[in-house]
Amino acid sequence: MKSKSYAILLPAAFASILSFGSAHATTTTIGFAAGSKGVYSGSTVESGFVYSVASGSLFENIYGNPGHDMEGNQLQGGGVLDIKKDGTATPFTFVQIDAAAVTARTGLMPTQLLTVYGFLNGAYVGADSYTLRSFFTQSPTSPWGTELASGLAGKTVNELEISLPAFNINPGNIETFNFGEVDIDNIVLHEDDVVVTPPTSSPVPEPSTLALLGTGVLGIAGSARRRFFHV
Repeated sequence: MKSKSYAILLPAAFASILSFGSAHATTTTIGFAAGSKGVYSGSTVESGFVYSVASGSLFENIYGNPGHDMEGNQLQGGGVLDIKKDGTATPFTFVQIDAAAVTARTGLMPTQLLTVYGFLNGAYVGADSYTLRSFFTQSPTSPWGTELASGLAGKTVNELEISLPAFNINPGNIETFNFGEVDIDNIVLHEDDVVVTPPTSSPVPEPSTLALLGTGVLGIAGSARRRFFHV
């Protein structure tokens, strides 16, 4: 009976090993809440990520979804926003982004293109491009829509570059003021973290403990055998 009861310890021991580590996910949303309205420059840390202008010119506005958003600067032809983990090269995945394409006249540019590029340690990983239907600036309909990751879905990156095109025709003449730009908000990023938790089952015996236990079982068996022959 003792050998059978000891055999039950082994599955419990392996279960203890398997349950020692458990994983959970961290989801972060960048909503540009920390800035102020105007031409954007410098860099901003939000929710552990830092974003800055990679090239061109961007504009932070108050017409987000809700709150602030980031736009291509109409007066400078737009720009590219760079996003990475603050101070580290920690990997993450791109999940989704809220986007809007706004123009003074929908006939001027019916659609505009938003592109999200992914990089890992400087190497290109992939991209997602979204063709956005332009909304007239005075339209009562909300221009915002959520675009899901596709080409970048599930791919590990540690840097994103988001292209935000913009244009402005005759900016000095208000009567012929025709503009358009791509706006973004609520960029959702996903990180995986591993958390070590103490075992909940019986601890795994060390090799020396197993050897001693085996010796003890053999000793008990030998003693029982001697008693059997002495009767």
